[in-house]
Amino acid sequence: MLRSRAARALRHASSSAFPLEERCVLRVAGADAVSHLQTLTTNDVRSLGEPGATAPLYTALLSSAGRVLFDAFLHPEARTGAEAPAVLLECERASGAALRSHLLRFRLRSRVEVEDVSGDWRVWVALPPQSDEGGSAGPRDPRLPVRRHAASRVRLD
Repeated sequence: MLRSRAARALRHASSSAFPLEERCVLRVAGADAVSHLQTLTTNDVRSLGEPGATAPLYTALLSSAGRVLFDAFLHPEARTGAEAPAVLLECERASGAALRSHLLRFRLRSRVEVEDVSGDWRVWVALPPQSDEGGSAGPRDPRLPVRRHAASRVRLD
């Protein structure tokens, strides 16, 4: 995921980087951001709140009955000092407003803010190089069959 102002630099640095215009970015921030997401997702997201966390996490978001409503990639936002953790949630643009509403509906007394920051962030993919065996050397995409690899999501501040 890239800030819009850094997108031009990535495009010039690699001919195999492409913007994903159909993706939306929501920012979940506040003292209870990680614990709030922990209660609504299928994955353990507590590692996103640790200082120095950088790895994105793929997860699904659930209804109160436990049904899968949305899938998303969660990216820890870089922070300095004692700032409260924030998570950038990357999802389909078509479901962004509904997902934001869902996150706000279940926040209750949690100290959490949810905002659409798609104007500040753009999602890009950088295609991984081919390995010597002809396969992809990039990270495995959990949504694809075994041994299939997708482009990495890149984030620059």
